[in-house]
Amino acid sequence: MRPSPPSPPSPPSRALPAPRPLGFRARLRDRRERGERGAALTEFLVFVSPLLVMLVFGIIEFGSAWRDSLVVSTSSRAGARTVSNLGDDELSDYSAIASAVAGLDSIDPANVQSIVVFRSASPSGALPNALCATQSVPGQCNYYDYGTALAAVPADFQTATAATTCNGQPDQAWCPAGREKRLSVGPDYVGVRIEVHHDWVTGIFPHGGITITETTIMRIEPRIDT
Repeated sequence: MRPSPPSPPSPPSRALPAPRPLGFRARLRDRRERGERGAALTEFLVFVSPLLVMLVFGIIEFGSAWRDSLVVSTSSRAGARTVSNLGDDELSDYSAIASAVAGLDSIDPANVQSIVVFRSASPSGALPNALCATQSVPGQCNYYDYGTALAAVPADFQTATAATTCNGQPDQAWCPAGREKRLSVGPDYVGVRIEVHHDWVTGIFPHGGITITETTIMRIEPRIDT
């Protein structure tokens, strides 16, 4: 066998040239690119951050108002259900506002404006008289400010010498004794309306808050004529 020829010698390694320092134009271009990135970040902070903050605050405010609205709606249903079941009982209104007050315990009492028990012409009717939003109207509604509702006791609704008149009682404007419950005639529709002021939590919106009003109307449980 012939010996293999020797491999050719490898070329000598060359050291990589040292990087040249950036020229004036390259340094200027690099500085401008860094400045543009900084300007973009500044624009983001100036224009986008306030929008994000407002979005977060808006979510907080909406969630808080929605929660209070659910509380008021549930309390209104509880009051209407109570007065519907009791019908012409002398403690009908007292029991209704007591049920409503119990449901409003998570709301600042200073923000609860009123509870109104009223006679409605239909299951979807509003207040029978605009005055019912601020005062009792004979034959149509009983208006209770929240202080009266909180302080009410059963004896307040049992003082009349004649149970059919309710004279001198908080419910005398629309006395429970006069509410129709007979099946042959058709029982009355009775409603409970609650008005509450909701304060803004973050203070980012104007006017300090909004008014939440919830109304529930039910028919008095009918009784078979005797």
